[in-house]
Amino acid sequence: MKPAKKRFGQHFLRDAGTLDRLAAVEEAGALEGEPAAALREAFGAVLQIRLAHHARCLRDGLPPDNVVDPGELPPLTRSQLRDAFRAVAAAQKQLSVYVPLGM
Repeated sequence: MKPAKKRFGQHFLRDAGTLDRLAAVEEAGALEGEPAAALREAFGAVLQIRLAHHARCLRDGLPPDNVVDPGELPPLTRSQLRDAFRAVAAAQKQLSVYVPLGM
């Protein structure tokens, strides 16, 4: 079975992990070095926050979910989350010339 393809502007990206897709978008020339690096860092930060939340849910006997209350995060983690959102917003703006937002 062939991996599915997703259209990105004039390019097609094979289904892969998030970091692989980011690398493919960078190779396609849609994201330059700094925004791509910021997105990779943002992905890592959000993943870490999400996994820590899952661990807390399991510790408390709750099913893991992806609902993280930023107000409950330590200040440094909250700052990292804010920076991640800024990186995503900047990349969305840059990529909107290829794929209109909201699609």
